[in-house]
Amino acid sequence: MDPVGISLGLVSLTFQIFSGCVTAYQLLSEARGLAKEYQYLRVRVKTEQCRLLDWATVTKLTERDETLAIDRYSKNIIIDVLDQQRRLLMQFGRLDGRLQPLVNPLIAEELETQSRDRQIRDVSESEEEFCNRFPHSGDLLEKCTKFIAQTSKFPAKLRWAMSDKKSLEELLGKLSGLNNYLVELLNTQQMEMLLTRQMRTDFMIIQLNDKLNHLQEIAEAGLAVHLTKDSNEGHQMVMRGGYDRVQGLYSDSDQSRHLTGLAQFKALGSAMEMDTLTDEFAQRLELGKSVEDITSCEIPVTSIKLLTHHSSIDDDHRTDAWYISRLGRDRHVWIEWKPGEVKGAPGVGQGHKIISRLDALVALLRENTRTQQFTAVPCLGYIRHNTNKEDASFRFGLVFENPTGVAPSTKPVSLSQLLQDRKKRVPSLTTRFALARAIVECVEKLHAVNWLHKGLRSENLLFFDAVEGNRDLSKPYLSGFDYSRPAQRNDMTERPTGDVLHDLYRHPQVQGLSRDTAQGKSYKKRHDIYSLGIILLEISYWDTIESILGFKEVEEIRPSETAMMRGKLLSGRYLDYVQSNMGDNLYGVIQSCLQGVTAFGISEEADEMDVFVGAKLQAKFYELITKNLQEIKV
Repeated sequence: MDPVGISLGLVSLTFQIFSGCVTAYQLLSEARGLAKEYQYLRVRVKTEQCRLLDWATVTKLTERDETLAIDRYSKNIIIDVLDQQRRLLMQFGRLDGRLQPLVNPLIAEELETQSRDRQIRDVSESEEEFCNRFPHSGDLLEKCTKFIAQTSKFPAKLRWAMSDKKSLEELLGKLSGLNNYLVELLNTQQMEMLLTRQMRTDFMIIQLNDKLNHLQEIAEAGLAVHLTKDSNEGHQMVMRGGYDRVQGLYSDSDQSRHLTGLAQFKALGSAMEMDTLTDEFAQRLELGKSVEDITSCEIPVTSIKLLTHHSSIDDDHRTDAWYISRLGRDRHVWIEWKPGEVKGAPGVGQGHKIISRLDALVALLRENTRTQQFTAVPCLGYIRHNTNKEDASFRFGLVFENPTGVAPSTKPVSLSQLLQDRKKRVPSLTTRFALARAIVECVEKLHAVNWLHKGLRSENLLFFDAVEGNRDLSKPYLSGFDYSRPAQRNDMTERPTGDVLHDLYRHPQVQGLSRDTAQGKSYKKRHDIYSLGIILLEISYWDTIESILGFKEVEEIRPSETAMMRGKLLSGRYLDYVQSNMGDNLYGVIQSCLQGVTAFGISEEADEMDVFVGAKLQAKFYELITKNLQEIKV
């Protein structure tokens, strides 16, 4: 029920104070006139507000006291903590410690006439534009601001009289400590729910911020937290301990903050796409010392010794090798070859384009190794291997090493190999559901930073035996990035080779060589999602897609058959099998993946490059795919 429609006496005191707190955050974040170099601090104000809204959603804070899912002994503590936040925000920059007006206030109320005059002169980001860069937390934010507008005398707008970085940082430290204290009041289950919700809030923020300067502000806001100590370190330490109980994903330790890592990754990709990456930008966002440091990704082929006498890891796609380091420490690596060969001088024509793409790809894979946005094998660089000296033919290969905790000599095993191994028993339902969840969460994270894989199939999901000899199928590593690219840029698109077996995993719109011609359609997230559906179908059957469809030999598969496969899978017995043997949830997940964006409430004509369409797709992916898999109990 809308709290405005309820008598004030019936609205809980907790909601009244919470609404004032949320509205105060809103006013400060929207205040105009803050110096350009401090705009990242507005982002910190907004992210603290998002933290508070996420906490309120998890605890079911509404206008009714009885809905609050916190033990009654903590209610007065919550009221006190919220009230402290509200007072700090409302008094900031205007009142001194004795609640007396400051002689030179930092913040002042902006009158309507002043607002109109400033709008004419001020070409900076409007309140609406700034707010649209952050999720609105359902209708909770609107409920709070509407309630305050009709029951309290809050300023309509604020403006900065003078920018004071130190004072604002001190305020943010106190607010962060108070939000941390609220987190401590949650039980373990609520902590898990909050972790999940905050992670998705981060994904939404990254989706809604596409401009490079906006991503820079988000990254700088997070990095500033690492450089300054919040005023209440005790609260921070308790919060870190709490999150450590929930998989440790939200530790506040240096270089591990989730939103900061997402922003750094996406900002790096955007800067390289637009050819605007500079040494200063790299250093400010802690991406590297220089552009050369980031983008110098080629490894001299003389440093790689191919183990051609060994049996290959997975036919001719991957090869064992030694990396002869200049430091004298040889490393066991493996090469993932890019399909096809290039003829002629490598620095011109097609070779030059491929090198530029590989530099960008490897730079992002290295950044992922540092920030761990999605589960991929560590990439060291790439090589150019001469295959025919007479016509100057050469091929490219990405150089990988095994993940931490895996013996260097251990060879990766692909999901495709496991599916074809008839000697071993089919994994349990528990194991297969865990595998499905891991793959889905990996794709969700990949798409959160607008990165398209373009080659999702079972041969590009790898597993490693741990040092103890165990193989954990719930920990797949994504590989096969040879055609990956950021979603925004079509001119980085490179056409995959015309492999009919690979086309079994591709959406009909992007099958074959003509997919990026003028008549074809560029690759989109929906096409990755379709490929994901095929992989989940394979996991359900524990069989390869060609075998599921009844093809005994790859040579039997014709392009006309792959083009009709999507309709066949959606209307035939295949999904019925999944529903009967794997349950309704996985059935619904696979159906949504194969059906495409219409299953997510998005029209086929919608532009995924639009930030609001992208944000909706990200949110619906969690709701229809990730969440449905997480809810499966065996």
